[in-house]
Amino acid sequence: MYGLPLAVAVWLSLVYGIGYMLPGLIDLPFRSWLAFLLNLALIEQLLWTLRFFNANKRYFYSDHRVILLQHRHMRILRLFSVVLVKTCLKTLVVWYGFITPLVLGLDRFFRAPVHTGWLLLAGAGYGLLNVVLVALFSIVPFVLVRTWGMLSHSRVWKIVYLAFGLIIPFLLGYGISALAVGGNIGERIETVSNSRLGQFFHAYSPYRLAVEGGFAVVPVLGILALLAFVLIRFWMALLNRVDLIPYFSLNSKSYRAGIHLREQNEQDRIRRALYRKDILLLQRIDDFLLGHFGNMLYLLAFAFGFGLPFLNRLDRVPFETVVPPLSVLLASLWFQLAGEALKTALAVDRESFNLHLFRPVFHRADWVVGEKWKVYSRFTLAVSFLAALVFLASAPQRPLLALYVFLVFLCTGGLYSLIQLASTALYPRPNWEFEHEIGESSKAKTYVNVYTMFAFIVHLQITSVASFLTTRPQYHDAWVLVISLLLIVLFSLANFVAIMLVLRRIHLAERFVSHDQNQQPEQAI
Repeated sequence: MYGLPLAVAVWLSLVYGIGYMLPGLIDLPFRSWLAFLLNLALIEQLLWTLRFFNANKRYFYSDHRVILLQHRHMRILRLFSVVLVKTCLKTLVVWYGFITPLVLGLDRFFRAPVHTGWLLLAGAGYGLLNVVLVALFSIVPFVLVRTWGMLSHSRVWKIVYLAFGLIIPFLLGYGISALAVGGNIGERIETVSNSRLGQFFHAYSPYRLAVEGGFAVVPVLGILALLAFVLIRFWMALLNRVDLIPYFSLNSKSYRAGIHLREQNEQDRIRRALYRKDILLLQRIDDFLLGHFGNMLYLLAFAFGFGLPFLNRLDRVPFETVVPPLSVLLASLWFQLAGEALKTALAVDRESFNLHLFRPVFHRADWVVGEKWKVYSRFTLAVSFLAALVFLASAPQRPLLALYVFLVFLCTGGLYSLIQLASTALYPRPNWEFEHEIGESSKAKTYVNVYTMFAFIVHLQITSVASFLTTRPQYHDAWVLVISLLLIVLFSLANFVAIMLVLRRIHLAERFVSHDQNQQPEQAI
C-alpha cells in the first residue's frame, strides 16, 4: 500500500540530491544551468511529439474487431484518451519527476530566487504544450495517410523518425563521456547555450517565464489552453467528417497478374523472379528490418557520442593512424549484428517451400545465393555510402580516407553477407542435423562465426600494419593506405571466388528433396 508513495519519495529525493551536487561537479552559474535544463526539456518534448504519430499509429486506424470500437464516437474517444493519458504521464515523469526536483536542488545550492509555485504551475504549461504539439505534428501525416493511403507504408517517414530518435542516445553518450573525460564541461554547456540554437530556445521557451516567476506566465497558459481547445475541436470535426484511417484503403487498386521479365531464357527469368521476390519481401517487412537496424544505430549513436570527447583529445594522432582499424571494427560490428536480420529474411533454406516455383535453378546453389547476395548488396552499398558520407562531413579535407572507409565497409559487408547466405545453403535449417531441430543450424552458426572471425582478423591485421606504417616518416601515407586497401579488396575477391566455386557443386534440390523423403520421427505418446 505504501510501496508506490515510498518509491516516488525516494526517487524525488535522489533527483533533488543530484541537482544539489551538479554545481559542485560542473562549474556553471545558476542561470546557465536553468537555461540548459529548460532548453533540453523543450528539445526532448519536440522529439517526442514528432514521433507520436508513428509510435501510436495503431490508435489512428479504424479497428472494427472490437465491438465497442465499431461506433465512430468510441474510436474517436479512444484516440483522445490515449493522447491525454500519455501527455499526463509524460508531464508527471519528465516535469515533476526530473525537471522540478533538479531545479529545486540547483536553487538550494545557489540560493536563487526560484518560485516553487510558479515552477509547479509550469507543469500545466508543459502538458498543454504537449497536447498542442501532438495535435499539430499529427495533422499532416494523418491527412496524407487518410488521403493517399500509402504513407503508412512509407519508409521515408520511418527513417526520418529514426534519425530524430538517434539524437537522444548520442547526447546521452556524449554526456557520460564528458563526465568521464573531465575538463571544463561548464564551458562546453555555456558555449552550447550561447550559440544561435541555444539563444533561440532561450528566447522562445515558454518555461523561462514560469520558472523565473511573475504573473506573465498566466497569459502564456491561457494562450496554450486556447490553442489546445481549438486544435481538439478541429480534430473532432475532422474525425467526424472523415473517420480514422481504414486498414484496407487499397482494396480497389488492381494489380497485374505477374511480373514482367524481359529475359528470354527460362533459367534467367526464374533467377530474376527470385530476385524480385526477395525485394518485395524486404519491402513488406521493413518494420522488422528497421527495428533491427534501429537498435544497432542507437548503439552506434551512443558509442559515437561517448567517443567524441576522447577523439577531441587525440589532436596529435593523425587520422591516417586511427581511421583504418576503426573502420574495420565498426564495419565488422555492424554487418555481424544488423546483418543477422537480412540473413534471416534472405535465408536460402526458406526456399524449400518454394521449390516447385524455382526448381529449374535449384541445381546450382551459387545461382540462388548469387541472386540473394545481389539483394543484400543493395543494403551493403547504402551503409558503405552512408559511412563514407558521415566521415566526409566530419573531415572534408580528407577525401582519400573517406574512400578508404567506403571500400572497407563495402568489402566487409560483401564478404560477410556472402558468408552468412552461404551458411544457409551449405547447412540448411530445417532438420539438417535432427528431425526436431528448431532455429538456425548449429553447423551454420559455427561456420559463420569461424569464417567471419578469420576475415576480421585478416582485415584488422592489414589495417593495423598500415596504421603503424603511417607513423613512420620514411613511408608515404597515401601509398600505405592504397596498398592496404588493395590487399583487403584482393582478399575479399579471393574469398568470394572460393565460396562461389564451392556453392557451384551444391545441388539444393537434392538436399531439400532428400530431407523430405526422410522418415519422420515417431510422435511421443
